[in-house]
Order: sequence, then C-alpha cells, then structure tokens
Amino acid sequence: MKTEGRSGKEYAVDIVKDILAWLVVTAIAFIYSMAMLLLASLFLVNVWHVTFEEIVNISLVIMAVVSIGYIGVLIYRRRH
Repeated sequence: MKTEGRSGKEYAVDIVKDILAWLVVTAIAFIYSMAMLLLASLFLVNVWHVTFEEIVNISLVIMAVVSIGYIGVLIYRRRH
C-alpha cells in the first residue's frame, strides 16, 4: 500500500483532499451537465419539449453517475 510510512496527520490531510476533490468534481459535473442540457433544449426547441425541472432532474442523475464513478477512481487509487 502507498500509505505505509505515513503519519496519521498526512493520511488525514490526504483524505480531506480527496473529499474536497470529490465535492469539486461533483459540482462541476452538475454545472456542466446543466449547461449542456440547457443548450440542447435551446437548439432542439421544436423537437425536444422539456421543462426546467426535467433538466434539473436529468442533471442530478448525471451528477450522481459521475460522482459514483469518481468515488470508484478514488478507491482504486487508494488500493493500488
């Protein structure tokens, strides 16, 4: 494991950094998916009839998928 030889304080700092990185990635995923869906709804206004609430719900689902994937990446990095 990579954590051998580290003090408890360094390990705690690494965990806090990972949590902050996860929060930032999750927020960016929501903002990006929201912006792309809003643009798509503008371009496809005659084809795709969607409300703002539906766009928010779709963005939340995309954000959850990205968040779970990033948690998997963080776990993988910790184990290898």
